[in-house]
Amino acid sequence: MATTTPPTTPRASKPATQAPTQAHDPNSPSTASASATVSTSSDEAQVSASASAAANQAKKITALEIKIAALNAQIAEAEAKREELSAKLGSFSPTTTTPIAAATQTVKQHIHLLHTYNEIRDVGSGLMGLIAEKRGCRVADVFLEFGVGGGD
Repeated sequence: MATTTPPTTPRASKPATQAPTQAHDPNSPSTASASATVSTSSDEAQVSASASAAANQAKKITALEIKIAALNAQIAEAEAKREELSAKLGSFSPTTTTPIAAATQTVKQHIHLLHTYNEIRDVGSGLMGLIAEKRGCRVADVFLEFGVGGGD
């Protein structure tokens, strides 16, 4: 006689790896240790991130200090060059004198030097005139004798 087996219906079964569900008790020792482990790894991550940020900030500060030192060296070099050029130009100082004021000062100095030259030339001409009168000759002859030309 043949026996027939009843058709099987699928049953819902729990996976073998799943632990039985328990009520969550925050005061239970296993929950407290898991919470402490999560808290400790979180703290370590924060400390690690903080240390990394501090290291990056220290690198940036060092780089900026190097740039500042280089810029200060360039400033000192430029100031030394400005002092050198200022000494070559004489009294002209771009920080205290405008170009127009410097040009006016130069013109005044040239005018003063021309006045001085004219006074000396007049005294020289007068002396040559006295020499010419003493010798009884022309002033032009005395000028030629002393090597003074007509344009001098």
